[in-house]
Amino acid sequence: MSELARLAAALQREPGRADVALALARAHAADGRHGLAVQLIDHARRLHPRDRELATLRVAVPFEAGRFGDATRAAVAVLRDIPDHVRVWRMAAQGFAELGMAGDAIEAWRTAIGLHPADRWPWFELGNLLLREGRRGQAVGAYREALQRGEPHAAILGNLGAALLHAGRLGAARTRLEQAVAVDPHWVPAWVSLAQVRATVGDEDGAEAAYRAALDTAPERVQTRVSYGDFLVSVGRAGHAETWFRSVLAEAPTHRGARLGLGQVLERQGHHVQAAEVLGPLVSADLDAVGPLAAWARSCIRTGQAAAALPVLTARAERPTTPTQAQLLHHTLGRLHTALGQHGAAFAAHATGNRHRERDVDPRGVVREVEGVARALPRPVQRPPGAGRGLVFIVGMPRSGTSLVEQILSRHPQVVAGGELPSLDRALREPGEPPVGSAWAERLAAEGPTAWDARGQAYLADAARRAGVAPGTVGPELRLTDKQPTNYMFLGALPRILPGARIVHCRRDPLDTCVSCFFQNLGPGHAWTTELPWLATVYRAYRRQMAFWTEAGGVEVVHVDYEAVVDDLEGQVRRLLAALDLPFHPDCLAFHESRRDARTASVDQVRQPIYRSSVGRAARYRAWLGPLVDALGDLDALPPATERVPQ
Repeated sequence: MSELARLAAALQREPGRADVALALARAHAADGRHGLAVQLIDHARRLHPRDRELATLRVAVPFEAGRFGDATRAAVAVLRDIPDHVRVWRMAAQGFAELGMAGDAIEAWRTAIGLHPADRWPWFELGNLLLREGRRGQAVGAYREALQRGEPHAAILGNLGAALLHAGRLGAARTRLEQAVAVDPHWVPAWVSLAQVRATVGDEDGAEAAYRAALDTAPERVQTRVSYGDFLVSVGRAGHAETWFRSVLAEAPTHRGARLGLGQVLERQGHHVQAAEVLGPLVSADLDAVGPLAAWARSCIRTGQAAAALPVLTARAERPTTPTQAQLLHHTLGRLHTALGQHGAAFAAHATGNRHRERDVDPRGVVREVEGVARALPRPVQRPPGAGRGLVFIVGMPRSGTSLVEQILSRHPQVVAGGELPSLDRALREPGEPPVGSAWAERLAAEGPTAWDARGQAYLADAARRAGVAPGTVGPELRLTDKQPTNYMFLGALPRILPGARIVHCRRDPLDTCVSCFFQNLGPGHAWTTELPWLATVYRAYRRQMAFWTEAGGVEVVHVDYEAVVDDLEGQVRRLLAALDLPFHPDCLAFHESRRDARTASVDQVRQPIYRSSVGRAARYRAWLGPLVDALGDLDALPPATERVPQ
């Protein structure tokens, strides 16, 4: 006789035996006969209505079978009789969550915590649920409670770091995630979140290292591979990203994330028709990932379908988002409204996107840096021009034409385009030093030629590595460009550390420049672009800085005016090449035909022929620019930094 038959016979002989009914119920549940199991449990509970083990099993059997509706109904019935049953409250919480009843699930977790507050795992599960619901601040609080109730645990630290990341608290997120991987170096989710934090703050090397750790630990995890592909897209390595996503799709042809990633790559490469075809069937207003949605919308603009994309992005913007997602969504909505000629709505959308930006840099700090540098480096330095020959720094305000100038130069056979390199900042600021401040200039002033040469070599090694060229090949026959616009802050360092370098200064109408900055979803360190008066403050500081370097500091620059390039492309290209001692090359006029990975927010613009629509752009938005116009004041009367600093 089988065990099942023996138990059934025993219960038939003694129907009052609750223990036999319970054993038979477990046997039926193990064989998948959950209905019979529940009937037997109900029979046993009628005999012992307050038995806690029976109550647990009454809920657990349908729960484990995936019948969450039956499980939660059973839990409600049990809790009427035994309201302090912690295990049933936990199963009820999980069941409610599975049914999409988030509010009930949260209350159930809170009740379970109230009954047993010393247990860390209900706090952890509550945090997970709150994070899924977009309640990031509350999720952070729940994870912290879990963390306090025991030894450091990688899962808790990792999820706390992820919640802080989604809340836009990048410094705190990085700290917690680094703690998580220190506790357990094999905890892949923490490595991936750490990579995302590092990428968001501009630490590309650190992000690459974190992704490599995650991929080495679990190479079979497709989602990690997709996340790494998204990172490659975000840093402008589109060719590598395309190869990467196609390798993922070769193994998992239907993987939605990989297909979305490939669509983003195609958009980044300027293949807008193909991108719209790949992304169109996959995007909708309920898509959690907003990167592919924004890429699809940009391709819709370029293919004349902005009106179709607008309602989809508008609906998505009404759903919960992280601060980073909100920035991207609203700035993309601004571009859609602009494409449709809806200038008031465009300005409002960009302003909304800016309100979601982390305010990581105080514009007053930029002004203090300008003035501090003028104090530290008040006089020019003359050095032999050997070090730095072949380097071309392209500087100016962001959105002043630096990307266009580099794209033009990149078409010359004697030029390698480095893009927006962090190398000069790294060569001058110490690790961990604030991103704004004049300590670097004070340090440089106290150093001598040996230290200056070492900093120049450190710059060249880092810049050449990032550009994929050997440092020894950079010189008169092979130029390397660095178009980090805000390197204008460091121009006083170049005659000291790289005296042979050339400098191109890009200029554009002040209002057009500032409006373009306000409308652009720029990266970390650009919080000053989010308010019109802040933009004016930094613009005035930039003008003072350039006047200081070129007038008092003796730094020679080649000025390139954006409007002049638009009016006379060939004439200005010939003038620029001659100033850099480069022979004219006709390919420079066909800059838009380049397929290189342009690491810039202007990647789409520099793949188009020269156009005039950006000249006088601010006029369309003049009705909303009063604070900017007032704060800019009379720029022609602006005193240079030398007049503000005692000599």
